[in-house]
Amino acid sequence: MVHTRWRPTKYKPEYCQQMIDFFSVKPKKGAMLPTFERFAMNIDVDDDTLVAWRSQFPKYSAATKRCKNLQKEFLNHMALTWIFKENYSKFVAINITNMRDRVETINENTNVNIDYKDIENKTSSELEEIRKSLLS
Repeated sequence: MVHTRWRPTKYKPEYCQQMIDFFSVKPKKGAMLPTFERFAMNIDVDDDTLVAWRSQFPKYSAATKRCKNLQKEFLNHMALTWIFKENYSKFVAINITNMRDRVETINENTNVNIDYKDIENKTSSELEEIRKSLLS
C-alpha cells in the first residue's frame, strides 16, 4: 500500500497584504510591471501555488482580484504616458488582463427568418442555402 504524504501549505494570511503592497508599486520610468510570477518567487513558491491558493483561501482570492486591478492600472498608466511601448503594452494587456480587442459586426441582412426549432430536421442542402443567404 502506498501512502501519500501531503506537505503542509506554505500559505500565510499575511501574504494577502504583502501581495497588495507588491502590486501597489507607483508607475514611473524604470518601474517593473508587478506580476504574480515575481511575487511567487519573492515568497518562494511557484505561480501554480498562487492559483491553487485562490480556491482554498477566500481572503487570498479577494486580494488576488484587487492585485489584478492594480496591475491593470499600472499597465494603463505606463502605456498612456508612453513609458511602455505601444505594441508591448497591447501584448501584455491582452495576455495578463481582461482587456481584449473588440470587433464589432453589423448584420444588415434583416430579411432572413430561421425557425431554430426545426433546424435539426433540415437537410445539408437546406442548411447550405440558409448559410448562403446569411452571408449575402
